[in-house]
Amino acid sequence: MGSLLETPGRALLTGVAITALILLIWKLTAGVDPVGFMSYLLRFIHIFAAMLWLGFIWFVNFVQFAAVAETSGEGRSAIMRSIVPRVASGFRHAS
Repeated sequence: MGSLLETPGRALLTGVAITALILLIWKLTAGVDPVGFMSYLLRFIHIFAAMLWLGFIWFVNFVQFAAVAETSGEGRSAIMRSIVPRVASGFRHAS
């Protein structure tokens, strides 16, 4: 069980798998309306994407910019090399 939660990626995949399993069991046992179920899933994905997008905006404006402004020299270049490209990639995929 510990290996499933070692990294953030594994923890996320474990959570998604457990959620999918619960939703599948619920759909099979309760006889859920397919249109209502798809509406629920799409609404959930939309709200999750909005939360992710806003989290990125807050991170960049209040954490990343402050960290870049407070550091100088090698620290700034390390942030620009390692953190900024990951955040930009997240923004690109989220949009």
